[in-house]
Amino acid sequence: MQLVAESIDDKSQKLFNIIDQLASLTEQARKMQYEINQLNNDQAESMSELLLLCEHLGHLSKTEYHSKREY
Repeated sequence: MQLVAESIDDKSQKLFNIIDQLASLTEQARKMQYEINQLNNDQAESMSELLLLCEHLGHLSKTEYHSKREY
């Protein structure tokens, strides 16, 4: 009977260790997902700025083209 109780205690301890590891991994996954979201936001912001710059440069080149044609 004592052997069975020791076995149950051992298995319970292993189960609690697994639960602790799972909680730790879950927290790490949340942190990584947050960082991925931040990178996606930064990338989207950079892409938006690049598109605005391209539009501005396109507008400048059209203006320059029309200015040269007037001469």
